[in-house]
Amino acid sequence: MGAPLAIELDAQIERRFVRLAQLARAVSAATDFRALAAAVAAAFEEPLAEADPPAVRLWAITSDGVEELARVSSGRELPHLPVRELQRLAVVSEPTEFDGRLLVGLHAGGVSLGVLEIDAETADPELLAHAAPVVACGVGLLAGQGIADVLPAPVSVEGASDAAALMATFASEAKRLLDHDRLSAYLLTADSRAFERFAVATSPIVPGEGVIIPFEDVGLRHVVMTNRPLVSNDLASDPRIVGREDRVIARAGFHGLISVPLRLGGRPFGVLNFVSRTPGFYGDHDLPIAQQIADQVAAFIENLRVQERMRTLIRHEAMESERARVARDVYHAVAQTVPAIDAVAEALETRFAGNDDTACEEARRVRELVRLELADVRRVVADLVPRGLDSQSLADAIDAAVAGFGEREPRTSLTIEGDTTALTGAVRRAAFRIFQEAAANARLHARARTIDVTLRVGDDLELVVADDGCGFDPDAVACGAGTGISFMRERAQALGGMLTVDSAPERGTTVTFDLLGAGDSDGAREPVEATGSASGHLRVFVTERHGLARAGLVAVLERADGIRVVGEAATGEETRGQVHRLHPDVIVIDGHQAEGELERTLGAVRSALPSCAVLVLTDYETGREAELLEHGASGVVHRSVTGDELTDAVRAVARGATVASFASTPGDQGAGAGLSARERAVLTLMSAGRTNAEIGATLFLATKTVERQVATVIRKLGGRNRAHAGAIAVARHLVEPSDLET
Repeated sequence: MGAPLAIELDAQIERRFVRLAQLARAVSAATDFRALAAAVAAAFEEPLAEADPPAVRLWAITSDGVEELARVSSGRELPHLPVRELQRLAVVSEPTEFDGRLLVGLHAGGVSLGVLEIDAETADPELLAHAAPVVACGVGLLAGQGIADVLPAPVSVEGASDAAALMATFASEAKRLLDHDRLSAYLLTADSRAFERFAVATSPIVPGEGVIIPFEDVGLRHVVMTNRPLVSNDLASDPRIVGREDRVIARAGFHGLISVPLRLGGRPFGVLNFVSRTPGFYGDHDLPIAQQIADQVAAFIENLRVQERMRTLIRHEAMESERARVARDVYHAVAQTVPAIDAVAEALETRFAGNDDTACEEARRVRELVRLELADVRRVVADLVPRGLDSQSLADAIDAAVAGFGEREPRTSLTIEGDTTALTGAVRRAAFRIFQEAAANARLHARARTIDVTLRVGDDLELVVADDGCGFDPDAVACGAGTGISFMRERAQALGGMLTVDSAPERGTTVTFDLLGAGDSDGAREPVEATGSASGHLRVFVTERHGLARAGLVAVLERADGIRVVGEAATGEETRGQVHRLHPDVIVIDGHQAEGELERTLGAVRSALPSCAVLVLTDYETGREAELLEHGASGVVHRSVTGDELTDAVRAVARGATVASFASTPGDQGAGAGLSARERAVLTLMSAGRTNAEIGATLFLATKTVERQVATVIRKLGGRNRAHAGAIAVARHLVEPSDLET
């Protein structure tokens, strides 16, 4: 009885592993949630049984509770499941039976995305437990692509599966087919110049084992170069396996080795290694099963890498949102207090004038200190949320940052080659933050005399920041602690790029960020973008109280290239109820709402969807422009704008620009001329006789940007030149004479 039972168990284990590998391949190929549910049903279907495939349902956790994503039921009625029960089971990692159904949480990356449900009578609970993290990765990828307009609101789960845990699941199953003491996956980086240690299972990470390893440091590059497996009796003495990384593994006591290529479409993108502590443990007869395992899990491993990059990018995008929030809080707190202090000091200065010169001078000194403090806060805000990332190209943003370096800073040179205007938002943010971190290290820690910044953009992007400072030993700096290397490397890897750091004591440091395909016009390399859906269209939501006017707005926007209206509403309350699920890039909203309704909608959108822009349509209310912008509107335009002007405004606020355009009322004489807050600031400094370079230094703008702003101001005011525009501004009281004092 014992032998037949053992054979049956081995056969069951092998079937379970094969089904899990088949599911992984199907998940990686799924293009929607129904295909994902069908893949699960196929994995649990008994091929020789006459019964229908098992009924499967996928559920996602959203801000509204739990929402059904898809089902495969062969026409059968599925029981109603209470929302509270689904929420409870979403955080459970072991399959649980409820009302004839088996349910398990979809866990990945430390969170639960929802619930997987299947027939209890046909499902293998152990296979279901292993399948759930695989399906969770598929749900995360499809949701990240905007499929079915689902916006998950994952909940934190202690011990939820990540890439290492999923690899451990495969390792435990694969160990029954091919015994090993260590299973590892090394994947080529995007530029094929290095390997990324993606996952190690069965044994812990070996001390000294790298994360990003140069190609020449891995002897197993031979497997990728020849696209053929390799068997070694002892990797410590095998002349074919000569590399720094291999020696680290050998010193840890590992000897027997089988290394097989991980392939997609027949092309290798990495290696899967089975390692034993026993020399000569593997032979050529083990190669077929090792390659079979690698072929079965290759697509899934690559899928996991994409998922990890997306999570890293999302985390960094969340950091950007937090930076923006902190910047707003800091600036608003100081901006409200500073004018009050300045007013009190001015009153004291006036009172003491002619009576107490010492007190008068002290009051004047207080006013000067207050102005300097506000300038310092503005500089901090500029570092937290660089203006160039809102409306400028990457080249202009870096140019403005370099221009803001003080005279006592290291001498900085900037070389820019190619056009950076077509780079996606995520690429701009990543490249700028890498530049910012590398330049800060050179300025603050390296005691550098010179910094050379080079930015090249063609089909690919290359950013190089080199300094002549004290340098350091990269191997002696664990995980880049204290230098921001790990931060920069995460930024690069999240986009599929490569970050290299070349440094040595007293020989300076060179940081290089390479991103292949960054200059492609279709932007296909960007996994996540703050504005613009995965399809490349701007997703717009329309709120208008009058049905006929709403239909007209929808028609105008739908006719425009690259714009898709994803929803509409009549009131702010309806808008707040829909946009959190539809996740639009821009909301076009009627400015005439019930008292306080517009402000509540602006606040709710800013809180729930910080990347969503709001464009307000209003009538002759020029005095309300600043108030709406202060409450969170991205732009305010007059209802008399043409269709082309409206679509231009939608695209502008989606890029992060602030738009304020009003038609002049009779008797208004064009006061304000529709100037934005930035244009008013430029006008004030321009009227005071400041040069473009001085204006740029004051407002933290690139000189080229100031030139464009000055030309726009002159055009809007109808001036012949900047002096004439300044005179018009004073005559219309857009600029007061007291504002022109230097």
